[in-house]
Amino acid sequence: MQIVEKRVNPISGVVLSYGHHDVINAFSVFEVSKSGSYLIADLGVGFVILNEKSKKVVIDTLFEDVVAQGREFVDSILVKKNGKWGLINPLTGTIICDFIFDDISQIEEDFNNGEGEITVYSNCFCGKIDCDGHIILPIIYDEISSRGRVKY
Repeated sequence: MQIVEKRVNPISGVVLSYGHHDVINAFSVFEVSKSGSYLIADLGVGFVILNEKSKKVVIDTLFEDVVAQGREFVDSILVKKNGKWGLINPLTGTIICDFIFDDISQIEEDFNNGEGEITVYSNCFCGKIDCDGHIILPIIYDEISSRGRVKY
């Protein structure tokens, strides 16, 4: 397993505006996906996804949380908005899977081939989706173990 060092840089001289928040020196993390790279900027009040070169916001949304680590082989990241999790393409801003999940869980090693599964939770039940937002296991189970055993 190759360890990739993440660059954490201030975005100097760029004013990011989101609502009434103007941030001149936001801290950003450089991330890589299957088709390109992007930045995740922490505005202190939430996160935005930026185009790596232009530093422009890719999707006009302030996210509460972002899970991008371990997703170098796919073009989707997990994001939280209004207390719910969904899946977006960080390069285009396209919503892949709407913000409907109460919680999510991914095992980083599952994504090394780009075909990982994400365990999703909704209304005290769980299921699985793939990196493209397709349902693999419906969200009807009480529990799914790390080995794929389900409790119904």
